[in-house]
Amino acid sequence: MDVRKFVSAVLADAKIHRSRCEFKQFEEDYAHVVIHGDVSSAEFTVLRRHDGLVWVQVWYAGLKLVVYAPPELIWQEPVYEDIVDAVRKAKDWESEVIDWTVLVDELDDATAELLQS
Repeated sequence: MDVRKFVSAVLADAKIHRSRCEFKQFEEDYAHVVIHGDVSSAEFTVLRRHDGLVWVQVWYAGLKLVVYAPPELIWQEPVYEDIVDAVRKAKDWESEVIDWTVLVDELDDATAELLQS
């Protein structure tokens, strides 16, 4: 397994722009990428060990995902999607879309309950 290809695929699928990435090390067996956000940074590390297993870590405020598995499992669902999702959640530069109609409905319901009690 080529770690560079794996990291590049995860970053592409998570829609992390290269301008947000600082590649501390980017080799065939090891990659360490710092993803710079507006408020905080995330670290994405992948290591292909000598015993054939792959170690993946995604770490940022509020989450630490660690996967230690054979390379063929790393590329398969749901493991690959969990890694992509963890990297995607590290983005703090995209605002959350709030459906204000749902919030208004919830507030109306809560207000009605308070008035009835």
